[in-house]
Amino acid sequence: MSPLNNKKLLLTAVDYYSLYTKNQRSLLKYLINLSIDGVIKLSTSEASKNIKTSRANIYLTLDKFGKEMLLSKVREKADRHFSYTLNNDKLNYILQVYYNKQENKW
Repeated sequence: MSPLNNKKLLLTAVDYYSLYTKNQRSLLKYLINLSIDGVIKLSTSEASKNIKTSRANIYLTLDKFGKEMLLSKVREKADRHFSYTLNNDKLNYILQVYYNKQENKW
């Protein structure tokens, strides 16, 4: 089952994922909200306005997510914008970290 089937739980899990900064978590949550079947068409200027960070920071974070294989960049023919796909395995890992933190609360 895709973690994107329960976006509310996934967004909560992202909030608890401490390996990303606040801005990185905000961008990831924005991407999850934009995704349709794991595919995201992204406008960096729109993203920077929505999460209140610079476009440069958006590009740096997208690059980081790409290197960590959380996102894959896809370019469609006759489209000047890139689309991105989310890696379900990485999203499941974030969910598992969240579950582990909830189980180990004292």
